[in-house]
Amino acid sequence: MKNIQKYILLLVVLAVLAYTFPIVRDIYLAYTYGSGQIPYYVEKNWETVSLLVISIHNVAAAIWLWQLARKYELSKSIWMSFGLLFGLIAVGIFYLVRINDKLET
Repeated sequence: MKNIQKYILLLVVLAVLAYTFPIVRDIYLAYTYGSGQIPYYVEKNWETVSLLVISIHNVAAAIWLWQLARKYELSKSIWMSFGLLFGLIAVGIFYLVRINDKLET
């Protein structure tokens, strides 16, 4: 259980960061540029940064699934890709599949 706790804590921190970042970004842009038009290059740069920050908890989920797949000798690349695309949903599905495997044996 202690092994899982560190991943859960990491995902919670990254999820909070991902969900609060757009608010902080908008406040910063409003403070810096006021009610005027934001320059095009600044807007595109912030879009890129926003995508990176928002998707970082999917990266953490992918790392978690890679570790678990390595532990249970499953396909690491498939589970890691699944984690990158679906984040915490993929982690939940992984554990449901593991529970199903245990019940079938």
